[in-house]
Amino acid sequence: LTLPSTVKTIHTQAFYHSSLSVVNLPEGLTTIEDSAFIMCARLTTADLPSTVTYIGESAFSECDRLTSVTIPGGVEIVRTGAFNSCDRLTSVTFEEGVKILQLQVFQDCPMLQTVRFADSITSINYFCFSNCPLLTFDRLPANLVQLGQGVFYNCTSITSVTLPEGVTDVSAGVFRGCSALETVF
Repeated sequence: LTLPSTVKTIHTQAFYHSSLSVVNLPEGLTTIEDSAFIMCARLTTADLPSTVTYIGESAFSECDRLTSVTIPGGVEIVRTGAFNSCDRLTSVTFEEGVKILQLQVFQDCPMLQTVRFADSITSINYFCFSNCPLLTFDRLPANLVQLGQGVFYNCTSITSVTLPEGVTDVSAGVFRGCSALETVF
């Protein structure tokens, strides 16, 4: 499906549980509302244009065949559960400008292996990456201040973490169940 360049907003549940496999999102699109693509089990590709500034709650939740996503820098806040339970998601990249990852954004993504954080991220909230057993990352964002409860709960492939100097809040259970974690600097 190719959406025309006149589309600026994709509304709540617009493609809920559809059989889309590829959607071409146009430059000029700014808003993807809550649950816009929820349960699109066949969706493999959804390249987010640089003009997107809002990704709603559960926007791409349960898109089981989605394999990678890049969050544009204009999206300051990635909303609760935006990509949770995406069974085949393997990589996530955040562009500079993203600041806050709300609750459970990538929770229960069992194939998620690689996350590239933008240094602009200041807050990673509750259970954001919980139950992502293959998750690894090179480093946390340089400007990170807060790690919410259970952010990396049951991320059993993380072996080492260096907390940036500006971190002031490390909540309960951030690394609970991280059985391979040996060092925190």
